[in-house]
Amino acid sequence: MRALLVRFSLWARAHLRAYGSLLQRAGWRWVLLLPLVLLWPHAAGWWPYGAITSLDRAWYDLELTTLCARKGADSRIVIVDIDEASLRQWGRWPWSRDVMARLATELLQRQKASVLGLDIVFAEPEGDTVLPGVARVIAQQAGHNPALQTLSRRLQAEMDHDAALVRALQHQPVVMGAYFEKEGASTMVPPPAARALPVPAAAQALGADWSHVPAMRGYTGSVSGLRDMPFGALNAWIDPDGTLRHIPLVMRHVDAQGVSRFYPSLALAMLQRALPAAQVQVALSPADGASGGSAHLAGVRLSQGADRLWIPSDDRGAMLVPFRGEGGAGAGHFRYIGAADILAGRLPPGSLAGRMVIVGTSVPGLRDLRATPFDRAYPGMEVHASALAAMLDGRFLVAPDYANAWSVLWLLLLSGGLWWGLAHAGALRAWFVTLACAAVVVGAQVAFFRAGLVLPLAASLVLVVSMYVLHTLIAYLHERRARARLVTLFGHYVPPELVKEMDRQPQSWSLQAQSREMTVMFCDIQNFTAMAEEMAPEEVQRFLNGLFNRMAGVIARHRGTIDKYIGDCVMVFWGAPLPDPDHANHAVHTALELQALMGEYNTQRARQGRPLLRLSIGINTGIMRVGDMGSDLRRNYTVLGDAVNLAARLEPCSKQWEQPLIVGPDTAAAATDFLWQWVDDTHVTGRNRMVELHAPWAPTSAASAYRTQRDLWQQYQSAWRAQHWNSCQTLLTRLLREAPDHLLYRLHAERLHAMRVSAVI
Repeated sequence: MRALLVRFSLWARAHLRAYGSLLQRAGWRWVLLLPLVLLWPHAAGWWPYGAITSLDRAWYDLELTTLCARKGADSRIVIVDIDEASLRQWGRWPWSRDVMARLATELLQRQKASVLGLDIVFAEPEGDTVLPGVARVIAQQAGHNPALQTLSRRLQAEMDHDAALVRALQHQPVVMGAYFEKEGASTMVPPPAARALPVPAAAQALGADWSHVPAMRGYTGSVSGLRDMPFGALNAWIDPDGTLRHIPLVMRHVDAQGVSRFYPSLALAMLQRALPAAQVQVALSPADGASGGSAHLAGVRLSQGADRLWIPSDDRGAMLVPFRGEGGAGAGHFRYIGAADILAGRLPPGSLAGRMVIVGTSVPGLRDLRATPFDRAYPGMEVHASALAAMLDGRFLVAPDYANAWSVLWLLLLSGGLWWGLAHAGALRAWFVTLACAAVVVGAQVAFFRAGLVLPLAASLVLVVSMYVLHTLIAYLHERRARARLVTLFGHYVPPELVKEMDRQPQSWSLQAQSREMTVMFCDIQNFTAMAEEMAPEEVQRFLNGLFNRMAGVIARHRGTIDKYIGDCVMVFWGAPLPDPDHANHAVHTALELQALMGEYNTQRARQGRPLLRLSIGINTGIMRVGDMGSDLRRNYTVLGDAVNLAARLEPCSKQWEQPLIVGPDTAAAATDFLWQWVDDTHVTGRNRMVELHAPWAPTSAASAYRTQRDLWQQYQSAWRAQHWNSCQTLLTRLLREAPDHLLYRLHAERLHAMRVSAVI
């Protein structure tokens, strides 16, 4: 046992260490799970968010309109429409009950409809006071006159249109319409108990929870004589956005004694009427004893012999209407026949045999048009027709009891997958991971919907999108902070103007090593080492800091990047981190301005009686390797390459030839702001071929003033390389007459003289 505990402790310690390492590596990316925390209450159904619920409705509407739309008409159901043409022919609504009796008789007797459903409520008697009054007068005058008495009875019978309608509908497969209301008086209290769906006795034993089923205490049915007929509820549940997506499968009416009875919808009542032997029973969900839950309404079970039909509902007793498509006669999903055509007998006898007929109206003024996902003016009778067609097909859309659990599971799976996918992903990978997760969610939802399951989607999509947005935001802030650190770091080497430009254009620079054409400069203080030996360390520090600060200002003005300080030497390059197409000219201008700065500095030192200082500068242009280089302990943004090494070799040549600046041939070719003068061909360490040395002569704008000297110096250069020493001497004499103070001419003259003395020439 002890050994087992020891092994378990070692295992736990190792895993805790691994998790701790994971947390440390992830760092701030645990913030990506914040959407999961915020969306959990909505997914679990504890605290619904209205905006997400609206998104779920919008997604449901999209699925319904794209996946459920069908072509062709359902031949089993016919809609008789009291349309505009019928009203023009038979007068305004409401029609006389004898007209409705004629319509019902035509449909049931002549056309042989199997079931007639009336999307109409005859709530009040017709109330004709003229002809009944005539009948009463005749009755008063009839006395013992049998003929008048007979006439009086006939008149009263003929003029009682309500009775005529009752006679037309009695003993016929007819379902009347009725409305239930949460409050208010009922036209008959209670509704006919004989028509109530039987509630199983087990419901009370299970402690059924009816709290979600709206309790209706008001009721509007048909007038006396019609109220004993089977009826169906015409109610519809309207969502907060004003759209009809559900109709009640059953309605719960609570009487004064608190007794609940259930009554069918019009569609369910018509189906029950079409199957007279069928038994209909309210079905309950199993009670969850583990959680102490109670059974609740789950649907209706209809059985006829061995055949059973399960019609699901939510805990409100409502069913989702599987609309076939856009409504109205023009859509062609159901056959529409004008009531005027029926009354005129334009249909051959038996044309509707075996058909289930719903009578209603599509006239806008009669207020039976509904806003649905397909149409904002959808005929109410087609809503019932769509529900009835779904019952006949056995194809339903169901929001299952486990919808909330499914949503929570989706959130957990998606958040975990997205966290792993996004935690260390770049922008492109993050986009693909997010797109893949969204595609999986949408694909799964579409597959479930095709199977008749309506599951919430919005919370999952909001999670995916919000985690991606949060990842992008965090990555941006992280990159911004890192870029700010880099920019701050570069601020020690790069001019402030370049730092701002780097911040504005992060895509234009990178720490990754790359090759590009650049210009590099080495600037050294001559004889400073000997001078520093006589100075205190603090004095050396103050001197170098003060001088380098002045030099840095000049370098900054010309977009240079300070690579490093090497004792009393400074290394500067142009062309990185930001590209600089004019890097060679900027380098030369910097060097000349540094020489001018040193002249001003020496003027101050001369007044103080201090020794003068001189700068030796070497510049070269070429392909260099630039980037963040070094070890894990110390790194530096620097340049490497043969062109850099050549620049370092050119700096001592400046001392040798007493020139303020020596450049390589590539710099002389690239720096077009200046005229360049050949200085010498020399060997440098690491190169087999001779290297041309050049010094700035004058700005390009002054080229005409130096035309004679340039021609003579080119001739001298050619004679020197050809070793024509006499010609060299002649040309130097002429050049010294042109510019007697030119240091380079004098140095070359001294060089020729020394060669003659040593008998080299």
